[in-house]
Amino acid sequence: MTLRNFGMGKRSMEERILGEISYITTHLENNAAGQPTDPHILFHKATFNIICSILFGSRYEQEDRFLQLIVPHITEISKILNGPWAAIYEMFPLLRYLPLPFQKAFQIMNMIRRLLADQVSQHKESRVPGELRDLTDCYLDE
Repeated sequence: MTLRNFGMGKRSMEERILGEISYITTHLENNAAGQPTDPHILFHKATFNIICSILFGSRYEQEDRFLQLIVPHITEISKILNGPWAAIYEMFPLLRYLPLPFQKAFQIMNMIRRLLADQVSQHKESRVPGELRDLTDCYLDE
């Protein structure tokens, strides 16, 4: 119910997605000719901004420190989890203590957890009980 209140399955979610697409096309049009651009990063940041608009009620600019830190790390974790290391991790529990790639994934997850905890802390400081801005406020009220 709460997700529906913040746009899931509604026209407002479509508007958020179209807004991010508009930002991507503007960025690509303004990009100087001959300058390489990685579209994966643009789409990852757009996806993360849509999620953040629901969770935190705001979007982040491409140059924002939070976005610059978290998106590459989430991409790296996805590569590790979708690779053979995830199966090895599950099949051979004794290997979990060796310095293999999934150890790096745990370190990255802890860093991401701290970044998100900082966002929640900022929300706690700025929130007004009863005035719900986003999903984080709903969680804090609960």
